[in-house]
Amino acid sequence: IRRTTRRVYNDVDNFKTMLPGAIFVMDVAVHNIASEHGETMFTISRDIKTGYFAGFAMTLKSEMTGKLKNMIDGIRQSFGGDHRHVLVRGMHMDNAGEQMDTCAQFQHMLATLTGGACTPIYSDPSREVSKHLAESAVKALELRMKAICLQQSLPVSLWVRAYQEAIYLANRYPIGRNVVSRDGDAVRPLEEMSSRSAGWHRAGQPT
Repeated sequence: IRRTTRRVYNDVDNFKTMLPGAIFVMDVAVHNIASEHGETMFTISRDIKTGYFAGFAMTLKSEMTGKLKNMIDGIRQSFGGDHRHVLVRGMHMDNAGEQMDTCAQFQHMLATLTGGACTPIYSDPSREVSKHLAESAVKALELRMKAICLQQSLPVSLWVRAYQEAIYLANRYPIGRNVVSRDGDAVRPLEEMSSRSAGWHRAGQPT
């Protein structure tokens, strides 16, 4: 076989950030059964780069602004000292409900966050693919939540606690795209979000 001069280049997706914790996706899962404390909604967020999950339960849609602020502040306080870039500087979301671009209170909250503004990145209603990352995050976490409820035979009203346990576990297990070894070990989302990931080399072992 003759040698060819063709070279294979790896193209980097310009629309996918390579900075841990920089850009998140967000969507809301609505349940028709109230939790033990009366919540009927659970907001799910996921970092595009690391796969790190975060979320909170809501009783009313009007709670979105305050609870989202607390979630972003919590992420920045927990991991802000480990990175030089601003964490949660962008959030993919639907242009609907309390997070609409016409909601002055919500937009003011994002613009005046401690540590830097968070830019809302709204999906295109005419392109379903523009929100597939957020919908995939909701599906992945909802399946984990249901699995926990089934395995532990939990009362249906404890679905918020099951979501919280699902987030805890998901952040401590490697995601598929990071696994390169046969034993399935790789950097975890929680490690990649923290400074501990800086000590990992190609083999996935701490230095």
